[in-house]
Amino acid sequence: MGYIYANVATCQYKTDYFDPQNQNVKRFKCDRYAIDNKEVCLFPDKTFLQDKKYPDNIQKAADVFTSFIRDKISDRNYDRIECIGYHIPDIAIHEKFTKPVFFIQCEFQETDFSESLFSAKTCFSESLFSATRFL
Repeated sequence: MGYIYANVATCQYKTDYFDPQNQNVKRFKCDRYAIDNKEVCLFPDKTFLQDKKYPDNIQKAADVFTSFIRDKISDRNYDRIECIGYHIPDIAIHEKFTKPVFFIQCEFQETDFSESLFSAKTCFSESLFSATRFL
């Protein structure tokens, strides 16, 4: 979704996290494009969702996140889905997660997973939840 990006700089977000699949500490480096005038993409940028000057940012973030998840689920080149340090907007996620998915160090707003199916290893370690629904 190119409408958020005016530059082609790569996101500079990096963090260490414990990989529950391989049982070791890994370095996560985001490979998405940075938001215009920022060093990071929209997912680790907490201010993107809170910017009152741009009320449509929440919908943009939800659209980009939904597309990101669906692309990772369907792409055979990815054997897992990593969402490390993401700020997840108010969103209903209705997906079948057949690959391991790691929501690590994430902040969830009013996220609804009630119609999602997790059939592989799933991890929400070090994540914060505002009003997330699973059932």
